[in-house]
Amino acid sequence: MSLQLPTPAKVDTIYALDARNPLPKQDLSTSAVTSALWLELPLNLNANQSRYVFQLNGRRDTVTVFYRRSFAYRNQRCGYVLDLYQPDGTPARTTRGTISNVSYWQNRDGSFPGGSQQTHIELFIRL
Repeated sequence: MSLQLPTPAKVDTIYALDARNPLPKQDLSTSAVTSALWLELPLNLNANQSRYVFQLNGRRDTVTVFYRRSFAYRNQRCGYVLDLYQPDGTPARTTRGTISNVSYWQNRDGSFPGGSQQTHIELFIRL
């Protein structure tokens, strides 16, 4: 999942609820092109939602992203692939911010993992 924050921000802490391992370390710098902060976060593939808590400029927020999972046998080279789709209900919620856009992208070229477009979710949130 990619989380885009439209304002310059300093992410103090971020972690995934229900995760067994901590989130991987990553550069939390603001993009010079878009003036936005992009975070790539892992999704919980054992459930139809992923929950994250982050502290941003001293404010704590919880973001929950919902999705439908679809496992399918693609071919012998790839084996099984996973696609994520928008759920029937609310796609995401936050305790403090406003979510303005959630996009779901499926694996388009049949390779998994890798390829020109991997299965992922993009979330745009304004705090």
